[in-house]
Amino acid sequence: MSPRSLKSPIAGACIAALAALLVVPGPAFAQAGGEIAERRSDLDELKQRIRELQEEMAKAEADRTSAQKALVDSERSVSRAVRELARIEGERRNAEKRLAVLEGEQRETAARIDARRGELADWVRRHYVHGAADGVAPLLSARDPNQLARDAHYLEHLGRARLELIEGLRTDLSETRRRADEISARRDRLATLESEQRDRQQQLQTEQSRRKAALAEVSRELQAKKSEVDALQQDEQRLGKLIETLARRARLAAAREAARREAEQREAERRA
Repeated sequence: MSPRSLKSPIAGACIAALAALLVVPGPAFAQAGGEIAERRSDLDELKQRIRELQEEMAKAEADRTSAQKALVDSERSVSRAVRELARIEGERRNAEKRLAVLEGEQRETAARIDARRGELADWVRRHYVHGAADGVAPLLSARDPNQLARDAHYLEHLGRARLELIEGLRTDLSETRRRADEISARRDRLATLESEQRDRQQQLQTEQSRRKAALAEVSRELQAKKSEVDALQQDEQRLGKLIETLARRARLAAAREAARREAEQREAERRA
């Protein structure tokens, strides 16, 4: 009989057969010795199967411990990935806010440049094409040559100041655009990192689910083996007790048979 064939139903059948022997009177005990030897062999195989299962349980327990550790490591990796993704998302949102501010500054600066450029063009048109306008005419109407020189210098200075203002605004606009380009590039890099981090997080969560399933499977196998060992150990106890009882009754039957034969011998001697 194979050790693995000693499942609970077969062991139960052996126990039932032994129980039947216990109620058979007299001559049936003549065969008890052979039956006991056979059942003891069954019991040995049952014990061997229990040992094998216990070894398998020890390995399954080690596998479960390893699976639990792997799951804990996976959960930590997922937590780190979630935190990193939140950090990147926060930086990207801040970059977008800063970029929006700079874009607003660009629009304002560009509008100021357009306004100053329009004023300068109007000034040039009024004073170098059409002559002095109302606001500057009194300056140019002076008869004193020195006054005229001073007025011309003033107008030249006024035009130069407006040009310098426009150039300054252009410099500001150029710097604002440069900063906006840097922030835009950083935002794009953060968006790429965010996408990569989302993919990484998804991979880690998939791995976490796989490890959870593996742990659950190992736990189910371990529980099944424990249940089988418990059942076999109960059969082992019952089978051992029945064998012990059968052996004891066989000894009693043998003693009674010996006493009967001794009594018959004494009776025969008495009659002789």
